[in-house]
Amino acid sequence: NRKISLWCTRRLMNTPVKPNHVTAVVFLVGILSGPVMVLSGGYAGFVLGGFLYWFANVLDGCDGELSRLRHQGTELGAWFDTVVDDLVGLSFLLGLFYLLSSRSFFWVLAGCITILFYFLTLGPRYYVLAKYVGTGDYQVLSSQKVQKEPVTALERIMNFVETKVCRIDFWSFAAMVFAILNIEELFAFLFMVGCTASVIDSLSVLQKMRKTQ
Repeated sequence: NRKISLWCTRRLMNTPVKPNHVTAVVFLVGILSGPVMVLSGGYAGFVLGGFLYWFANVLDGCDGELSRLRHQGTELGAWFDTVVDDLVGLSFLLGLFYLLSSRSFFWVLAGCITILFYFLTLGPRYYVLAKYVGTGDYQVLSSQKVQKEPVTALERIMNFVETKVCRIDFWSFAAMVFAILNIEELFAFLFMVGCTASVIDSLSVLQKMRKTQ
């Protein structure tokens, strides 16, 4: 995503467009992913929803790039960006599991679990950002995590999963690809598992912050 977003950012540099303007467009594009998916239905719905989710994430890279290159970053902008990202993800998940729920009752349960874990992940994260980090920027929170150099094979695998796979740009791209390949059920299942791990990680970070502050 970064190569595409940087290409867009370079063309926005000499325009009046501000980072918050881009974030607003991200919201408008991304929030449509769920409704478009449901209204279109079937294979076309999954593909269109996945594309909007991915494209919104590509544009999402532009607001941060613009703010850093122009030194226009603000606390309000950081929170605006974070909340928009999470709302876009929620819209996509609601659309995804709504369509899948017509296939079997399993996806009704899976959807409820995933959405619940999604909120249980965000709650501790927002609390940590507001109380301990002092900004809405997830990247600042990530930079404060203590990173150990992986030694064993298992640690290398876990480090790869955390730094490369457990990223929103990876998941949004995967959502589109899995939809095109017509295996969106696999994506939904993996996302449910990922949300479970995210809850554990969020609670762990909260506990560590409480001990160190």
